[in-house]
Amino acid sequence: MLSNVQAGDLCIAYGRSVTTSVAVPTGFTALKTFYSEENGPMWCAYRMIIAGDASANFNQQAGAVNYVTILAAFRPDVPIGGLVIQSTQHVEPTSGDPGDITVTPTGTPGVVFACYQSSAAVDPRGFSPAKDAEQTAVGANNIYMAWKVYNSSPSAVTISMDDEGTLNSLFGGYIAVV
Repeated sequence: MLSNVQAGDLCIAYGRSVTTSVAVPTGFTALKTFYSEENGPMWCAYRMIIAGDASANFNQQAGAVNYVTILAAFRPDVPIGGLVIQSTQHVEPTSGDPGDITVTPTGTPGVVFACYQSSAAVDPRGFSPAKDAEQTAVGANNIYMAWKVYNSSPSAVTISMDDEGTLNSLFGGYIAVV
């Protein structure tokens, strides 16, 4: 799924599967795990890559059914001394508009990220101020991750999506680099 990571990279993963239990990829730390009867387990996790992981391949959970994973890697200009989870917000799956989430980072450089999901295509995907980039799982249009990297002076980010059917869910947060 993701190869050629280097020591000091920050990886953020978001996924779901149609199984009965929540399991994040090996070596990742869960930011949020939750279960939906209609969509199975969903999760968001992170990991700082260490020397032994360099050039490793990180793959989805073995044996999972209909497993969907988005994995994004961030390579800073300076070595990461550590990571601090400053803020996370979550809206449980709903069949209505999940409402907005505001992620409020403080002081240090880091990444604001947003995870979007629904039973149908997620469009639009709100992120203000504007996101740097976004990614979807291969072959999927109903699960996305977007992000904005702050090298200094991070500001609050509002994340939103419309009512796209059922299982509308938002998760967002800020991982600070120290």
